[in-house]
Amino acid sequence: MAIRVKFDGFRIQIHKLRLAVALFGKNGGNLTTRFPTIAAAVITLPVRSCIIDGELIAAGKDGAPDLRALLHGRNVPVCVYAFDILELQGRDFCELPLEQRSARLKALLARPKGNLLRYSEAFPDAGALLAECARLGLEGIVCSRKESAYRSGTRSGWIKVKTEQWKAANQWRGEFFEKQS
Repeated sequence: MAIRVKFDGFRIQIHKLRLAVALFGKNGGNLTTRFPTIAAAVITLPVRSCIIDGELIAAGKDGAPDLRALLHGRNVPVCVYAFDILELQGRDFCELPLEQRSARLKALLARPKGNLLRYSEAFPDAGALLAECARLGLEGIVCSRKESAYRSGTRSGWIKVKTEQWKAANQWRGEFFEKQS
């Protein structure tokens, strides 16, 4: 299994083709102009083209993800934790096993300047990582099989496990969205 931290932010897909960059949200909205520092960091990647899947977060005072700041503040420090690569130099990677895609993504992100594009490390022990996420006040973890191909959509093969502390602290979200319906 590939076990990673589940960051509390916006799911983002990054597209680069030469010097053009586009950042897309989970529902397809274009976020490029809203996050120009991320777009500028992507341009510096030493590749002609790539498509990267990740989570865009606002880093709070202690560096932990701060979704409220991301939702309401335009001048907050942001970064992307990248966890998958779908295309590189014109080659479609979607059918490659996650383990191979992760290795290529890690190699690509080892070179950029700054820390706006970060590789989301995989950990070996789900229980230990979930406990550490709870201790740090993080959202939780996501797990996928190392041999799995990339699949888009809500049934993509990833399993999310959220910490009890995060669920309790973020109950406002459910109540907010229920009132909006």
